[in-house]
Amino acid sequence: MTRFRILYRLFGCGLAFLFVAAALPAEAAIPSVVSAKITGQNTAVVTYSEPVYTQASDYSNFTGALSGRTITQLSGSGGPAINLTFDGGAFAQDAVGGLSIATSTTSVSDGSALGAGSVAVSDGQAPFLSSINFSSNSTNAAFAKAGDALSLSFTMNKSVSTPTVLIGGNTVSVNGNGVGPFTTSYTLTGADAAVSLPIAITATDLSGNISSKVLLSLGGGVMTAPSISSITSDANSSGVLHVGNTITFTVTPTFPEPNASVNGSYNGTPLAWSTSNGGATYVATYTVALGNSSQASPLEISGVTVVDASGNVSPAASGSDVQRTIAATVPFLAEVSRVSTPASSTPAYSFSSSESGTILYGGDCSSRTSLAVAGVNEITFVALSNGLHSNCVITVTDAAGNVSAPLTVSQFVVDPVVLSVPASVAPTTKFLFTRNLRLGDVGVDVRQLQQHLITMGFLKGPVTGRFAAQTQAAVKKFQSKYHLTTLGSVGPATRVELNK
Repeated sequence: MTRFRILYRLFGCGLAFLFVAAALPAEAAIPSVVSAKITGQNTAVVTYSEPVYTQASDYSNFTGALSGRTITQLSGSGGPAINLTFDGGAFAQDAVGGLSIATSTTSVSDGSALGAGSVAVSDGQAPFLSSINFSSNSTNAAFAKAGDALSLSFTMNKSVSTPTVLIGGNTVSVNGNGVGPFTTSYTLTGADAAVSLPIAITATDLSGNISSKVLLSLGGGVMTAPSISSITSDANSSGVLHVGNTITFTVTPTFPEPNASVNGSYNGTPLAWSTSNGGATYVATYTVALGNSSQASPLEISGVTVVDASGNVSPAASGSDVQRTIAATVPFLAEVSRVSTPASSTPAYSFSSSESGTILYGGDCSSRTSLAVAGVNEITFVALSNGLHSNCVITVTDAAGNVSAPLTVSQFVVDPVVLSVPASVAPTTKFLFTRNLRLGDVGVDVRQLQQHLITMGFLKGPVTGRFAAQTQAAVKKFQSKYHLTTLGSVGPATRVELNK
């Protein structure tokens, strides 16, 4: 109400009355409750027309869903929205009630008190999705291509009006009421996302509360075909790979593909792919092995696919960074001519190699010949000591670094003195036979056996130090003469007779 002040002044002899309108403060508006709602499992919000100061003791006379409860926490004092937290179990969906607010709740602006009274507390809990199920007409239960149909069924936690559903950004019609189930369907088109299908669901309950939009990016059986972003390798610099060397390939899907499998081979060898980062990348290693194809120019990996957990197969992809060639063939060695035995200290030997390369000698043997040709190689061993040599080996390393399997040189005996003694001359000292001898054996004792048989007239020669067919026949003649079993090999009984 506007108030007036009356001023009295004397003008001459008369009395004049002057009415002046004074600018006195207007009466302040009393704060009021705009709304009161149960908003969560144990919470309610009281909204005022203006910021207020209030405390938990200002609220009492709880009814309905609030009956028997106590406020355990109040927040928001000094603002228009006051949050109340109650003890006890969770409020039921659609819960309502009432409460009273004391006059000690006052306006922040001028301290005016809220008029005491009861307030109805309405339902303020937004609905939410309680279940959802998907199915498809695809034979592998996945939505991999245009034309496959997706069926969607879901329920809400409380009664709602017909929800709004968008699949792949397209609004679809929905059937159902109340809490559901609500059903809808969608047929994939070529315009849908290549990796996953987005679904959005929004619903409004009977009190006007709107659910938060449910956003789903369907996976694990509901994804469209995956794709490959890149395939890289660690062989992206020039060079030659030989047997035992490796190439590591990395496949990166466009989006992570957990629990997927990768199909991919390289140089005719299937690769085993694995992931350690949830499907963000898949890694496999190719190892050059005997029998693999050699490649005179770099070979790129191709035809690699990713199969997701639903069985959807990505388009085949290729790599483009391999710069190394492959030399997967190792030299193959074979003995051509054995060392004649007994031999001199510098015997001749020959072997064949399928490739040229560098010769490496092992065991007792060595030679001045260090390079092998593809074909037959004639070499001469040097500086061999007298006696049996049975550990000589030869390997060849080709230009790519591939090493052949070791070629074992057939054992032989070096004895230049024996070579100079005529075969008809008997040994000058008594020799004691201590081991069994048979076809194929070599050694000094074989040579002594041959000399013994020549002396006795069972063998015509020559003395070679190798138990061959002629020596075997002579042993049989010896055994027959001395009434031994004619086995052609020297056993214990034959040794006794030879040692007499």
